[in-house]
Amino acid sequence: MAVPFDHISFAYNPLFSEHFIEQVQRRYVWKYLEKIAPELNGLDILELNCGSGEDALLFGEAGSNIVATDITEEVCRLTQAKTKQLTMQTRVRSHYIDPESFDETVFDKKFNLIFVNFGCLNSMHPDRLTAFFEKVPSLLSANGRLIAVTIPKLRWRQVYHFLLRFNFIRAWQKFHEKNTRIVNKGIEKWLHTPHQLRQWSKEKFRLVCMKRVSYKYSPSDTDYNFLIDLQLK
Repeated sequence: MAVPFDHISFAYNPLFSEHFIEQVQRRYVWKYLEKIAPELNGLDILELNCGSGEDALLFGEAGSNIVATDITEEVCRLTQAKTKQLTMQTRVRSHYIDPESFDETVFDKKFNLIFVNFGCLNSMHPDRLTAFFEKVPSLLSANGRLIAVTIPKLRWRQVYHFLLRFNFIRAWQKFHEKNTRIVNKGIEKWLHTPHQLRQWSKEKFRLVCMKRVSYKYSPSDTDYNFLIDLQLK
């Protein structure tokens, strides 16, 4: 992962999503991964929710071996087609998997890093997410890491947005918002606080880092995610 991510992202720009805010946030995540690269030399990576394969291609270009998985088989075929186009079949493999119900024996190896980018954890009900944190350690090598990016329940920028406009009622409502379930375009998602993720994972993992992944001050639901980096105990 010694190759600078900015150099790689320029080469792959035509393959990326056109959503500007998502790309700014993705670059932020890459910078964090690049910073910790010396600690994760010679990576074997499992990616959950690989989407269109941007991150998998970056990891492959940087010299890591990655199994990119998704719950949609068509997405897996798309990722595999890209790896063939860029002649990275030996570094990047795609695989269909349901992160809520996968069998730990499906892989014949253990991974240095499980990478979960943008929204995969939000697709899980809290009960299933708790089970997820119990299961994934069996896929990690000693001192392995789990790095995930997710949408939090409480988005402080929304609170600040309304406070700055003297809309104290809306700020109060956002601060005390109880609804952790949202439905967007027919897709059900669950919002979890950083504290909840820390509590659910603390039996198996120690917290390395937790930080905001953001773009701008806005009340929108898409402007703020957070990254959590966990290391196997």
